[in-house]
Amino acid sequence: MHTSTIMTVKLNHSKICRLLFVVQSIAHIPRSLSKMKFHSFGEGAISSLYLDHALVKIRPDTLHCPERFLGHSGECGIGDPLILYSARNEYESFQLVANGGSTGLTVSDIVVHIQSPSSQSAGRSIQSTIHREHYINITTVSNCDGEFGLWPDALVPTKDVFYNETRNALPATAPINGNQAFWIDLFVPPDHDSGKFDGSVQVTLLAGRHDGETTQSIPFSINVFNFSLSSTSKTFSTTFNCPLRNILDGKYYDEGVPPDNISRSEKVLLQRLYLELGLMHRLTTSDFLDSDGDDETSPLAQDPPQWDVIESHWGPYLHAPGAPLPFGFSDARVTTVQLPAMHFGERTTQTINRSLIDSMWHSTGCGNPAPTWGYTYWWHLPDLGASDMLQYCKNSLTGKSNPWSKACGSVINHVCTLQHPPLPPLNNTAAVRFWKSAAAEIASQGWTAHVFDYTCDEPAANPGRYAACRDRALALHSARVPSIHAMITTEKASADAVNMSSLIDTWCPIINFMDSSKTLCPSYPSWAWGNHRADYDDAVAAGKGLWWYQSCMSEGCASTPAVPGAGCAPSATCTQGTWPSYMIDVDAVFNRAMSWVSFQYSMFGELYWGTNAADRVYSKATNTSSWETQYLAGGNGDGSLTYPGRPSVIGGQHFVPIASVRLKQIRDGYEDLEYMYLLTTLSNRSVVRDITDSVVRTAYNFSHNASSFLAARIKLAVAIEKELHSSY
Repeated sequence: MHTSTIMTVKLNHSKICRLLFVVQSIAHIPRSLSKMKFHSFGEGAISSLYLDHALVKIRPDTLHCPERFLGHSGECGIGDPLILYSARNEYESFQLVANGGSTGLTVSDIVVHIQSPSSQSAGRSIQSTIHREHYINITTVSNCDGEFGLWPDALVPTKDVFYNETRNALPATAPINGNQAFWIDLFVPPDHDSGKFDGSVQVTLLAGRHDGETTQSIPFSINVFNFSLSSTSKTFSTTFNCPLRNILDGKYYDEGVPPDNISRSEKVLLQRLYLELGLMHRLTTSDFLDSDGDDETSPLAQDPPQWDVIESHWGPYLHAPGAPLPFGFSDARVTTVQLPAMHFGERTTQTINRSLIDSMWHSTGCGNPAPTWGYTYWWHLPDLGASDMLQYCKNSLTGKSNPWSKACGSVINHVCTLQHPPLPPLNNTAAVRFWKSAAAEIASQGWTAHVFDYTCDEPAANPGRYAACRDRALALHSARVPSIHAMITTEKASADAVNMSSLIDTWCPIINFMDSSKTLCPSYPSWAWGNHRADYDDAVAAGKGLWWYQSCMSEGCASTPAVPGAGCAPSATCTQGTWPSYMIDVDAVFNRAMSWVSFQYSMFGELYWGTNAADRVYSKATNTSSWETQYLAGGNGDGSLTYPGRPSVIGGQHFVPIASVRLKQIRDGYEDLEYMYLLTTLSNRSVVRDITDSVVRTAYNFSHNASSFLAARIKLAVAIEKELHSSY
């Protein structure tokens, strides 16, 4: 576990550790001169309250002394209030930490006060939201960098931004000798004044060493830079999967299964809530049209599609000026749109052959009955699900404990065999009409997003999988709709091997195969070693898209642990402190680093396979909930960045999506990326690289020190202001 940002403090019972509120003078930004003293904290000490920056995970059972608080003697001291830095039109976060000390501490109310701009034309004031950090118990670590125990993740709001309903974030108690952290989001409007603004966090306490109710005020300040960020990136695309079926499973957990009669309006509303949550974190949940294309009655299933309905549901997010969000941006737009696979793969024989699916499932090697959902899903795949079934079988054969192996059961004769069934002919006439209709809508309405067809997922070098990819890509290209890209998650080396590269409009290789080393990852294919970014230069020059993605591969994908419950093999150097990660049980810098690495490699988009996958996996039937565990595919939080905000869990009257600490880190990383793009526009890329090279060397080698990232971010901001000043 890396501890460069947070020091674990072991206190002598006879000593008092006091917090040193010191903000380093980075890039000559002035420090506050007012010294503040706060209650001491630690085992056997009285309770305390303090503020900390956002790039750290405050665990409840660890005594933390932030690095900047430490004096030369190694003990905590006293010093300046916390200083925050933000551009205009940017979200900025920090944390309030309550430590229970020897008596415990109950926080009943939190109010944020920030100095208003002095000029009458300064626009709106800085907005704020407050959340209690919910702790999740890690019983199987994601990899050798993880740790067992409680970690902060879900952020329960005091009031949600969608319905403004009071939730059960407060009161909250910091236990004896333990922490309870609170996440505070600020948003600086685009028309706000620049300069330094003082603020305070007013905390009302009910219990602990105090008799009755008392209030403490903790000061901080925020420096607003003299430039603004755009609400929607002009350079970088994001596509994060958020299936409607997972949303419904999360909302209707208490009922066991979602009802069959969910209205179209409810489906659209729920999908819109998640879309807006994503946009408030600078990412697009690109499969949002699923709520209008999930069955034969849906608007997109009609021939021709009911585009007027689509515009009424989603128009503001699709074209300028953009949509106002419940908190923050007033003009947000999506960067990508994943078109549902309407009509593609329709069989000339429409009746599903269940016996054929059953035969394929068991002939592949799976002993359990075929999953009921598989009949409809696999029947409409070009290979009738043969490649999918093989993956289920392989998971079971290798002894992995995950949903795929559990569905497959014992492997018949201990052999997995790819099936090659007689395939009923495909009729893609309706699919081609759909794509042409979509292209006409994109042009007439002025959609600004990157529209794509998710043509194929991770075919690797499997000729059978690539054959299915080829069929779909050829069908899309036959429609002659260049505004709709065929996107495939694959690497150029494997696509070249099967003569598939010319059919890919947007490339999306995995980060591990973009750059790796034989020493670090000896099990990788030899063609994956070394930096392969140049392999895609011709494609980018030809106007093709270039995204990438991280996956469970960075954690080992539930490799058999060397120690039961450990979740890692110490010899697996390729998954130890190596790659950017969206897991719960890693330091915050791992969650934020992906965008920095994206800039270093000149990548123009990021795909992530899920934002709510755990909501479908953990159900009432399994007697588990995604609020209790997020373990999936070998990682804690893999494919899940949100929590289902059921009133039975968070209070209130309405269901809302709940953000995680990791989602905040991803957002902050995307804001860092916008700093890099802005400075590149004002000067050149080499000026930015002079700063970013100090924290990122390769995709698998970056600083694990939060202070290094924060300092580099401020250097970017100072350089931006210098360039803007010189252009006046």
